[in-house]
Amino acid sequence: VHTLSQGALISIYGTGFLPAGTTGRRVSPSEYVNGALPTALLGVCVDVSGQRAAMLDVYPTQINAQVPAVTGASAAVRVLTNCGTPTETASAPQTAAVSAASPEFLYFQLNANGTNPVSLVNAVTGALLGPSNILNGVLTPARAGDILTAYGTGFGALTPAVATGRIPQGTASTVGPVSVTIGGVALAAWDILYSGAAPGQIIDQLNFRVPANVAAGNQPIVISIAGINSPPNAFVAIQQ
Repeated sequence: VHTLSQGALISIYGTGFLPAGTTGRRVSPSEYVNGALPTALLGVCVDVSGQRAAMLDVYPTQINAQVPAVTGASAAVRVLTNCGTPTETASAPQTAAVSAASPEFLYFQLNANGTNPVSLVNAVTGALLGPSNILNGVLTPARAGDILTAYGTGFGALTPAVATGRIPQGTASTVGPVSVTIGGVALAAWDILYSGAAPGQIIDQLNFRVPANVAAGNQPIVISIAGINSPPNAFVAIQQ
C-alpha cells in the first residue's frame, strides 16, 4: 500500500535514522504521553504535512508509525532526527497519495508467491484459523457459518473518533461504507458484523460470517472501504 489514510500504520525505509552503532527499538509503555503513543522516539519524528505521526518503532533503516488525520489528495512526509533540538535535521520530503482509507489485512506470514494468509481468529472460540500446512500446523481452515475476526490497518476515520496514537478501549466503527468478498462471493450486509478499531490495539479489525457458498481452498478476500479495495494478495483458508 502506497497511500496514506488517517490512522493507518506505515513503514518508512531509508538510512541514517539513528546514529551509527545504535540498534533502535520499539516504543515502551513508559514513553506513552497521557496514554497515547509519543510523536518522538529516540529523537526521531515523522512529519506528515505539518502533523506529527505517532511512533511505534525506530531502527537505523526502518520506522513504523501511525498516520495522523491528513486531508487533501497528497501529503509530504519527512523524517526528522534530533527532533525538537537546535540540531534537528529533516529528510527531503517524499510525496504520498492520501485517501479516505487504505485498507490492508495483516498476515500470519508473507509467502514468496505473493499470496498471504490473513491473520484470523474464530471470534467465538478464539482458535487461530488458516492453512494447516504452515506455522507447525497450529492453524485450521474456517468453515461456512464460522464467525471470524480478521486484523488489518488503514480502515480510515472511525466513529466515535479515535485520536492519533490513542489506544481505543472500546469499539469504534469505520465511517466509510464497507463491503467484503471471499473467493469472489460478495458477503451480505448481515454477514459483515463489525469493521473498525480493535479494542486495546492500534490496529483495525473486521468481524464477518463465512457465507455458505464459498468454495473450499485458499480463497482470496478483499475488503472495500469508501470504495477503496485492499490488495488482492490476501486469502482465507476454507474447508467443507
